[in-house]
Amino acid sequence: MSYQKITNTMLLLVLTLSWSANANADIVIQFSIDDGATFGDSFNIDRGSSVNVGVFLTESSPDTALANDGLLGFGLTGNLASSNFGAISAASPDSAFDFQATNEFSATSIDWESLVLNNSVPTGSRIALGSFQFDSIADGISTFTFGDIQPGAGSTNANWLSGAGVELDEAVFGTGAADTFQLTLSTTAIPEPGSASMFAMGAMLLVLRRRRANSTLKSPSSPAGQ
Repeated sequence: MSYQKITNTMLLLVLTLSWSANANADIVIQFSIDDGATFGDSFNIDRGSSVNVGVFLTESSPDTALANDGLLGFGLTGNLASSNFGAISAASPDSAFDFQATNEFSATSIDWESLVLNNSVPTGSRIALGSFQFDSIADGISTFTFGDIQPGAGSTNANWLSGAGVELDEAVFGTGAADTFQLTLSTTAIPEPGSASMFAMGAMLLVLRRRRANSTLKSPSSPAGQ
């Protein structure tokens, strides 16, 4: 096989998710800011902080295509809205995908095309695709949209693992759709140390006053003439 054919074949692979064609799984993209302990699509973060956002592909029960066959490769793009309150400072696909056809990021975008060549194909109902770091700089809501890096018709196109692979568009984003999944990071200010201390002292004084008032009300009256 010529070098050009090999190259074309590899590029075709990295644009595709691999799972059995007879499994119509409900597969969605999820996000986590605590190393996969919890998941969501909206998080509150502190102004001036840097948060690492994990990007995951998740399959809902009872479908088990990802769990049984695994994920051989994917193509994904993420874009930060023009009105934002921070910037992307780092991004990388998960190390399980050891071939990177595209691994690029800017302050406002992420582009990943990755494939497993030498590693074991990751399996499970939830598979890590990669992560990126977001540095907040001001108070406000920063919105990201994620979609297939090359939206298409979503046709079956290759035999990979135990069955035929289908494009990411159709199985996850819908036929020809892009920017389907959304993530919002809401940045809020951290109380200044001085303000936080004054608030704590005020709360303590209020508690002490209430205790003194309660003690006075509960104290028995002194006998007359004493």
